[in-house]
Amino acid sequence: MKKLITLTCLTTSIIALSAFSGKREKPVATVNAVNKAIELSNFNINIKPGDDFYEYVNGTWIKNNPIPGTETRWGSFNILDDVTRTRLKGILDENAENATAAKGSPEQKIRDFYATGMDSVKLEKQGASPIVPMLAKIKDIKDRNELMTAVANLHKMGIGAFFGFYVGQDDKNSKEMIINLFQGGLGLPDKDYYLKDDDESKEIRTKYVALITNMFNMVGEDNAEVRAQTILKIETDMAAGSRSRVELRNPEANYNKMKNEEMMALMPSVSYKMYEQVMGVPFTEIIVGQPDFFRGLDKVMSTYSIDDLKSYLMWNIINERAPMLSNAFVKADFDFYQRTLSGAKEMKPRWKNVLSTMNGTVGELIGQIYVKKYFTSDAKIKVDKMVLNLIAAYKERIESRTWMAPETRKAAMAKLEKVTRKLAYPDTWRDYTKLDVGTESYCDNVNKAAKFFFEYNLSKLGKPIDKSVWGMTPQTINAYYNPGFNEIVFPAAIMQPPFFDPLADDAV
Repeated sequence: MKKLITLTCLTTSIIALSAFSGKREKPVATVNAVNKAIELSNFNINIKPGDDFYEYVNGTWIKNNPIPGTETRWGSFNILDDVTRTRLKGILDENAENATAAKGSPEQKIRDFYATGMDSVKLEKQGASPIVPMLAKIKDIKDRNELMTAVANLHKMGIGAFFGFYVGQDDKNSKEMIINLFQGGLGLPDKDYYLKDDDESKEIRTKYVALITNMFNMVGEDNAEVRAQTILKIETDMAAGSRSRVELRNPEANYNKMKNEEMMALMPSVSYKMYEQVMGVPFTEIIVGQPDFFRGLDKVMSTYSIDDLKSYLMWNIINERAPMLSNAFVKADFDFYQRTLSGAKEMKPRWKNVLSTMNGTVGELIGQIYVKKYFTSDAKIKVDKMVLNLIAAYKERIESRTWMAPETRKAAMAKLEKVTRKLAYPDTWRDYTKLDVGTESYCDNVNKAAKFFFEYNLSKLGKPIDKSVWGMTPQTINAYYNPGFNEIVFPAAIMQPPFFDPLADDAV
C-alpha cells in the first residue's frame, strides 16, 4: 500500500519496514531559542480556559501558523522536523562536495545516493527507463510458478505486491524471531476506499483508474485503460477479503502461528514453495496475520488470467518507483496520493523527497554525521537522569498501590527494573558494507537499498534477538516504547525544544 506518513508522539510497537518514497518551499520556522517554560504568546487569552482549554492554550499559535501548501497538517512535530531536515540538507550538500571520498565509505554512499536523486537533468533524460528491465521480467512470466518467483523478488526490493513479508519478534515467544505474512497489496489506503458506495469513494476510484491508465501510457504499455480497470477489480477483490483497520487492532486475532504446510494449504492454487525458495530460508513456522485474506488471495490468483496478474505486478512496480523517476511520474504520483487523498496543495522541493527516501534507506549513515554535528552530550545526560527519576517515581507508586495483588506488584517491579533506555543514537551503528551505491540511476540505488534492508531483516531469522537494534534513526522527530524489548527510545533529534530542553525545568 502506498504509504501515507503521519508523525505521532509515541508508538506502542514498531515494524521497521522500509519507507522508500518521499512524497514552493515556505520559510522554515525556527524553534524558540529563548529558554521559556511556557510560551504565553501562543495563548488566546480571550477564551476562558474552562470553556475551551485547547483554544485557550493554542489559539493564537494556530491563527499565526496556517498549514503550508506542501503539508497536510502542521504543528510542533512538523516545525521541528523542518528544522532538522534543513540541517540534514546542509550535511548532504556539504558532503556532495567531497570528491575524495573512498569507494565504499559512508561519505561516498551518501554523496552518490543524494546526487542521483537530485540530478533532475539525468532523471528527465532517463524517463521510465530505470524500471523498464523490471517490467520486462514481469512480461516474461509464463505460469503461476514463475508468478510467485516474481512476487518474491519484488518483495526483496520493497515492493509489497499481493501481501507483506517480514521477519520480526514472536509476540508470544519474545526470545525468537519468526516470519510474518500479512495482508497488503492495495494501491489505496485501505479496504473502504474500494467497497464504499458513496460519491467521494467513487470519485477517488475514478481518479485512481485514471492514474493507473496515465502511468501505463507513460511507460509505453498498450491497453492502458483496460489494464487499469482490471487492476481495480483485482484490488477490490483483495480488499473484500482484507480486515478493516478496527479488526487489525486485535492482536490475538492477528496472531496465527502455522506450520509451513498449513500456510501452503491456504493457497493451493499457486506455488508458494517457489516463493520460499527465492527467499532462501526455511519456512518452518510462520505467523499468518489474516488467514482469510490469504484464502481470498488464492481465489484471486487462480481466477484472474496470468496476463491480468502480470498487469497487477507491473502496476506495483510503476506505483512504488514513480517518485524516483522523471518529473512527469513524480507529479502524477503527487496529484493523486498527496493532493487528492491527503489534501496537499503544492509539491515539496525535490531535496525533501530525496532526503525522505534516504532517511528510510540509509538513515543511520546520515545519522552518524548528524549526531556528531548537532547533538550535545548534556542533553543525553539530562534525559537519562529524568528517566531514572521517572522510574523511581513508578517504583514508589507500584509499591503503594493497594489495588495490586502482591504477585502482580512483584511482577510489575521486575518489569520496571528491566526497562531498557535507548537515548540519542545506537551504541553500535548498522553495517552498510554490503550496500553498493552507484551513480547511474536513482531508482537503481533505491532498489539496491531496499534489497539491502530486506536481506538485513531476513538475516535475523534463526538468530538470537538483538536488542541493540533501533527502530528509528537518530534524526527522527519521534520516540517509542517497544513492548517486545521492554524499552523506551528517544532519538537525538527529539531531544530539543519544544519537546525537550536540557536548560528547562524538569516539569517542562
